[in-house]
Amino acid sequence: MDADVNAQGGRYGNAFHAAAYGGHLQVLELLTSKEPDMPLHDPYERTLLWWAAAGGSIATVEALVAQYKFDPRTPNKFGQTPFWIASKKAHIAFYLKMMTIERL
Repeated sequence: MDADVNAQGGRYGNAFHAAAYGGHLQVLELLTSKEPDMPLHDPYERTLLWWAAAGGSIATVEALVAQYKFDPRTPNKFGQTPFWIASKKAHIAFYLKMMTIERL
């Protein structure tokens, strides 16, 4: 039985977004191995990096930036970046880590 990993629904949009929010890097890697065309954003233009920032997973954020080349400055349709959601949720360690990412 094959599951549609891009199926939309629930709080997080799809399996990719839920894995990013939960900091489940191994799940993200498994999903991308099965579905190499991962969704870059949800209907509100929130990227996987945005979801990882919302969840506060530093390891997932590092992988999304290093391996998948997500840009932490990319805003959603409301102008909110991964920095914005990290500070809103008081993920201070994440925010400080993002400040050290070389791409900024």
